[in-house]
Amino acid sequence: MPARQGLGEDRPAWRELTTEDLVRDLSTVVLVDALGPPYFQAVHLPGAINIPPHQVSALAPTALPSKSARIVVYANGSSSNATIVLQQLAHLGYRHLVLYVDGTQGWIEAGLPVD
Repeated sequence: MPARQGLGEDRPAWRELTTEDLVRDLSTVVLVDALGPPYFQAVHLPGAINIPPHQVSALAPTALPSKSARIVVYANGSSSNATIVLQQLAHLGYRHLVLYVDGTQGWIEAGLPVD
C-alpha cells in the first residue's frame, strides 16, 4: 500500500496495511493497539500491546525497545488514536511505522481471532 503523510509538514510518512497484508506479515511485526485500556481489555488483536495516545512517551521506551522494529499501529475505524500514536512514535525516533487501516473492526469482520 502507498505511504501516507502524517499530519503536519515535518511528519514522516508511514505505510498502510490492509487485513490481508497484516495476516501475511503478522509474525514479523509488533502490534500496537492505540485504543484506551478498557477497549483493549475488551478485545484486541492477538499479541498486541496497548499504548494509548496519552501514554506513548511513558510506555514506548519499555514496550518497544527497538526503534528499528516494524511497528503496526491500529485502533478502530472511527478512532484517530492510531494516527496520533504513529505521530508520537515517529517523534520518539521509531523508524518503521505502519498503519493497519482496517483496525479491530476489519479484523473481526474478516472472521479472524481476537484476544
